[in-house]
Amino acid sequence: MRVVGNARLWHPDVSISAATLWADTVEKIAAASGDVRVEAENGVLTGDEFVYCFDSGSAFLSNASAELTVKTDAGEMTVYFAGREIRYDEETARVIDGSFTTCGKEEPDYLIKAKEWKLGPEGSLTAKGARVRLYHMRLPSFPTLRINLGRRQAATSLVPAIGISSRDGLYAFTSLQLTPKGRRPAVKAEGRLSFENLFRGRIYAAVSDEERRSINVVIGLNEDVRDDLTRNIVLDRLPEVVAAGEWGLGGRDRSAWYANAAVGSYRESPGRAEAWRESVQVGARHSVNFAGGAEGTLELSFRQSFYSRGESLSITTAKIGAAGTIGRRFGGAARYVRRFGNGRSPFEFDDIDIEQEMFTRFGWSFGQWGIGAAARYDIDRGEFRRAQLRLNKLFHCIQYGVTYDTVLREVGLRVTLPGT
Repeated sequence: MRVVGNARLWHPDVSISAATLWADTVEKIAAASGDVRVEAENGVLTGDEFVYCFDSGSAFLSNASAELTVKTDAGEMTVYFAGREIRYDEETARVIDGSFTTCGKEEPDYLIKAKEWKLGPEGSLTAKGARVRLYHMRLPSFPTLRINLGRRQAATSLVPAIGISSRDGLYAFTSLQLTPKGRRPAVKAEGRLSFENLFRGRIYAAVSDEERRSINVVIGLNEDVRDDLTRNIVLDRLPEVVAAGEWGLGGRDRSAWYANAAVGSYRESPGRAEAWRESVQVGARHSVNFAGGAEGTLELSFRQSFYSRGESLSITTAKIGAAGTIGRRFGGAARYVRRFGNGRSPFEFDDIDIEQEMFTRFGWSFGQWGIGAAARYDIDRGEFRRAQLRLNKLFHCIQYGVTYDTVLREVGLRVTLPGT
């Protein structure tokens, strides 16, 4: 069947209109050319030429633009693509030589162009050769840029996070993928750049598979240990080798057990403690979904460490917690943690800071503003040991935020994409 002139084809999942339309009802394939407009359940696409397979749901569109509604763990959000080609199947969508934004303005506040975009399940978005334009400024390119749409805890930064620290002064955080995607091992560097300490962070090479098993070789240089509450500790890993894995237990609810083994030479400051450490950790985690989207978790783990100076330390940890949201404006989490230790360590970075604690986190948005906080409460001492505060403001399509850490005495600034 071939229709010419303002042609339109309807299907339970899609509506196609174009200057010329051709359809094969036996092979269940449709093709269109000239002012193509495709209206689907999740959005509208326009372009020059279009091919669609009704059985598989796969499609191809040239000189394309798309306005799509993406379902994420934070609800629904609208994204905008344009590119030389858009290819789509049941699992992923690819945009070739295209651009992306979540800003619907005629002149968007930001636009990210890339050689290839890949939109995967659950709102995962990956760009190869990304180039970011913020307002009228061209920002440094990214070999690979990953965006998690709708993940409140994984906001995507458009520029490196900057801040002022009591120890580093003015700093900028950077994360660089040093090898092409898919190349093994994957080599990555992440850390802080500052005038006072030059580089503080880690360089690591990782080999992993799709089953959540990995082997990492880590070199740490003046690395911050951020979970210690007694002193601001700096750690050198010279190097550290870690083998880790996670295995699902099946069932309706999410359950898994995990294990990792690490061996390496470490140097810790202040105190300049230096020793070789071997450690093994095993644990199990169980998650349950409740009505209203709330989630409960239960976790139990055991870690045994041996040191070249003759010491040994074992730590058993139990965690029980819950997280959820009220509407789309308020979300929070609470977790009770109990730790039991036996032995001693020459280091502070891997000992027990709080034996019994309550960790709480919340976030609240009102209008264009948002606030959030996270705190660790020492039950035995009856006091808060650490708090992290956040304030952010949405300006059109860009979100600006400021953070403060009471232990590190550190102020940070972030420029992120709202809804990611």
